[in-house]
Amino acid sequence: MTASRLEAGMDLDYERRAAGITSRPVPRQRAPEFRVDRALAIRAVLARQPSAMSLSAISRRLGYPKSTTHRTLAALVAAGAIDREGQLYRLSELAMADPATAPEWPHAEVRRALAAEVGEIFARTRLTASAAVLDEDQVCYAYRIHGCETDWMPSDQTGRAPVLGTASGSALLAWNAEAAERAAVVAGLRPGERATLHEHLRQVRHAGVAVQVQRHQAILCVAAPVLDVRGLAWAAVVVRAHRTRSDLPMMVQAVRAAGRAASGTVQGVGRIRVDQLEALVAHGRPR
Repeated sequence: MTASRLEAGMDLDYERRAAGITSRPVPRQRAPEFRVDRALAIRAVLARQPSAMSLSAISRRLGYPKSTTHRTLAALVAAGAIDREGQLYRLSELAMADPATAPEWPHAEVRRALAAEVGEIFARTRLTASAAVLDEDQVCYAYRIHGCETDWMPSDQTGRAPVLGTASGSALLAWNAEAAERAAVVAGLRPGERATLHEHLRQVRHAGVAVQVQRHQAILCVAAPVLDVRGLAWAAVVVRAHRTRSDLPMMVQAVRAAGRAASGTVQGVGRIRVDQLEALVAHGRPR
């Protein structure tokens, strides 16, 4: 392990083993940058247009290259902000909804606190990113942005997932011993199964992230905790991708950075360094 990885507290060997990945990832070109200003410009054009518009018409109106317009439209369609009808695009009902009359999401305070960091994960990876919180014996996804390269999962419809056997659940339980014990009791785990769970959570704490392959070994999820001033997991940020199209180091880097930044926001001390975060986990207070 290199010095830089040691400084970042990243145990990528553990993460690859947890994900069932035995070979080194094949280097690939970085995805084109997603520009929020371009997305907002396209949205503004469609909002002023009573009928749907073609890719060429949007490109001409804004003066963007067709390739740039196409990439931005694809991201907006994946996120549900724009509907595509054949070769035409229009604002979706979600984008046109009045925020004052829209129903409130569960755990709205988590959504408000972590929306920016979830958006940052999406912008860096172009993958589905979420904010998760523990809700009794389940994980509740308070906020989610859908990426371009992902598969449907049951939580996309229900907004919930089991706390055991998921990356988000592991990230929430690894920094909350009381919640972990309660989850083990609710699940009816035997002593040997409890020992296996606690060892898994110990490895998650050591790595700083939880890595899980879900849904018949097809979906790779990576989650990082958002810690409060007591060092307990208040929430988690999560990113997911299809296993065959995933870049594990990129996913780990994105969620770790978002988790650190969100922890700083929750604690009211701004962005904090890795060593401060690790001290917080170990001692329950900032150093």
